[in-house]
Amino acid sequence: MSIGITAIILLISVICLIISYRFAKNTHKINTQIDSQNKELQDKNDELKDTYNSYKNQCDTIQVTLNHKEEEVNKLESTIQKKTNEIAELYKKAEETAATENKIQEQAFLNYCNVLENEYQKQDNEFNKKIESLNQEIEKTKNDLASISSTRAAARAALQREQEVKDNKDNYRLTPSQDDLDDIRRLEIVKRELHKPRILSMLIWQSFWQPLAKRKFPEILQDKTKMGIYKITNLETDECYIGQSVDIYKRWNDHCKCGLGIDTPPGNKLYKAMQEYGLENFAFEILAECPSNELNEKEKYFINLYEADSFGYNSTIGNK
Repeated sequence: MSIGITAIILLISVICLIISYRFAKNTHKINTQIDSQNKELQDKNDELKDTYNSYKNQCDTIQVTLNHKEEEVNKLESTIQKKTNEIAELYKKAEETAATENKIQEQAFLNYCNVLENEYQKQDNEFNKKIESLNQEIEKTKNDLASISSTRAAARAALQREQEVKDNKDNYRLTPSQDDLDDIRRLEIVKRELHKPRILSMLIWQSFWQPLAKRKFPEILQDKTKMGIYKITNLETDECYIGQSVDIYKRWNDHCKCGLGIDTPPGNKLYKAMQEYGLENFAFEILAECPSNELNEKEKYFINLYEADSFGYNSTIGNK
C-alpha cells in the first residue's frame, strides 16, 4: 500500500517534473519569445520614442512657429482692429462729410436754382421789355410809315398844286385893288422919311392888308384854325419859305406884319423880300396838316423837298 502510494507519488512526481520541465521549457520559450517581443517592443518603443521626440521637436518647432504666427496674428488682428477702427472713423467722417456735402450740394443746388430762377426772371423781364420795345418800335414805324406816306401824298399834292398856284395865283395871295396898291406905295415912300415908321406900318396893315387877310386866309386854309406845315412863295422869283405852326392863320398874319416892317427881326430873308417885292407878290398855301409832335420832322422834309434853305428864305433845314 505504501509502495503503491509511493509509486503513485513518485509517478506523480515524475509527471510533475515532466510537466514542470515542459512548463519550464515552454515558459523559457515563452519568456524568450516575450524577451524577444519585449526587445522588439523596446526597439519599437525606442523607435517610437525617437519618432515621438522627433515629432515632439517638430511639434515644439511648430508650436514656436505657431506662437510666432499667433503673435503675428495677434499683431495683425490688432492692426486690423486699429485699421478697422480707423476705417470706421473715416467712414463716420466720410458720412458726416457726405452729409455736409449733401447739405452743401443741396444748398448749392437751391442757390443755383434761385440763380437760374432769378436769371430766367431777368431774361424774361428783358425779353418782355424787348418785346414791348419792339412793339413800340413797330408801332412807331407804322406811324412813321403812315406819316411818310401822308407826307409824300402831301408833297405830291403840293408839287401838283404849284402849277395851280401859278395859273390861279389870286386864289393864294392877298390882292388889293390898284388904287389901294398906289396908296400903299405912296405911304411906303413917306414911311422911309419917318423917325418912327412903325405907326405908319400899323396903319397900312390895319387899313389895307388886314381886311384882305381876314377874308383870304380862311379861304386858303378852308378853316380859320389849322395846324401843320405851310409854304409862302415869291411869285416873281419862285423862292419860297417853309414854316410850321399850331395856328397857321395867326402865323400868316404875323408874317405879313413883319413883312410890312412891324416888329421885324433883323436879318430875316423872307421879310426883306416881302418889303422888296410887296405882299401882293407872295402866295400862301398849306402843305400838310399834322399833329404837333410831327411838325419838326415834316418841316424838315418839305424844306429838303423844295431846297428852301439853299434856294429859298429858310435859314436852316428846320425850325422848332
